[in-house]
Amino acid sequence: MRVPRFYVPQPFAVGQEFTLPDMTFRHAVQVLRLGVGEPLILFNGEGGEYLAQISNVSKRSASVLVDSFCAIDTESPIHLTLVQAVIKPDKMDFALQKAVELGVNTIQPLITQRSVVRIGKEQVDKKLQHWDGIVVAACEQSGRTRMPIVQAPLTLERWLATPFAGTRMILAPGDFPALTPYRLIYPHRLRF
Repeated sequence: MRVPRFYVPQPFAVGQEFTLPDMTFRHAVQVLRLGVGEPLILFNGEGGEYLAQISNVSKRSASVLVDSFCAIDTESPIHLTLVQAVIKPDKMDFALQKAVELGVNTIQPLITQRSVVRIGKEQVDKKLQHWDGIVVAACEQSGRTRMPIVQAPLTLERWLATPFAGTRMILAPGDFPALTPYRLIYPHRLRF
């Protein structure tokens, strides 16, 4: 059986015993039915993994004991940022999940002229919290040890105006004079 992985955003030390956060407790004990003595892998997004075991389970909480640290680095040496137009919620969740699994370090959502989904200022925090949950779940599943960052949504114009050192490649379906300083990739010209 595969040892389940959980993201717990706090520092760990070998030999440390602590109570699992509520969300992690629900998933580990109530959903996966892990019991005392069963192993689990913890990571805090700062690199490496911690092998731990459940040391105590009660009705509303569980404690774990950190056994060892593995300095595994599963991150790509290439720093990638995905700039993605905001799309319908289920499709956006899927795009975020796959981007994390493929090794993207930063995700910049864009509000474009033809975006179907509109995000009001009061909804941004709620959306970012939801997207962070998608990123955490994708990291737990894919074995990543560092957490990608999801930026607050920007307009295309504002993103293009931000200074950037490096290469920007834009997958664009048509000719856009405003994008001439960037390397454009036109999907209809790609051959597979």
